[in-house]
Amino acid sequence: MYSFRKSFFPTPEEEAEMCRAAIKLHEEQIGDCSTCVNLDRSMEPGFVTDYGGCRMGKAFFAEKACGLVDHVCDGYTEERGLVEWAEARLAELA
Repeated sequence: MYSFRKSFFPTPEEEAEMCRAAIKLHEEQIGDCSTCVNLDRSMEPGFVTDYGGCRMGKAFFAEKACGLVDHVCDGYTEERGLVEWAEARLAELA
């Protein structure tokens, strides 16, 4: 069940749980467009199927982002900014 309080005012335990979940999700998606520095995220509100685009202009982006092809991209570079923030925040909460 969705909790407004948990989303905006989490307890330290809940925030640590969310950080661990974000780190785990990132680790599961390494190699996917969602963890690449070249992902140009969509800024369109409400369009859950809009995955953005590839800054390198890779033609297979849409198929890869939707999980239709399992292509190893030569332009992939892991984006670690958010996961590093989550790891640092988790250390603060410990």
